[in-house]
Amino acid sequence: VNVFAVHAGDIIDSSVSFASGEFTLTISDLSTGKSSGITATCADCARTSAEWIAEAPSECVGASGRRYGRSFILDTLEAQYKNPTMDVWEISGFHCLQIAADNYLVTYTLIQGRRVTRRATLWRRTAESWQILYHQGTAVEPGVAP
Repeated sequence: VNVFAVHAGDIIDSSVSFASGEFTLTISDLSTGKSSGITATCADCARTSAEWIAEAPSECVGASGRRYGRSFILDTLEAQYKNPTMDVWEISGFHCLQIAADNYLVTYTLIQGRRVTRRATLWRRTAESWQILYHQGTAVEPGVAP
């Protein structure tokens, strides 16, 4: 994958596509016109690309405090993929910390219009891919600095 610098205020777009047994991940910086992508095969993937990333038993805790299991996450992502919408999301305070061999904690603040959440995701690097082990979003009360 070609690496390019991303700066505060840049508009980033990403997509994952599947064709002929191959997944392609593309990340683009719409502000600079730079982009990078990687293609990989996944013979056992039966659903969307999200299944490839979400390692069983993956769990997500939403900003509401509700727990979501792997099946619910995959079903929701699949439904959203069928009816995509253009959302503007701003990410700030991005940090990545290695917590063990091939395991990383990624934290950031996500601003979606007036909704602000703090996010934390545990990632594991395997020989084949990166996989999400756990994700949590916590709502930030109005008036608290993002």
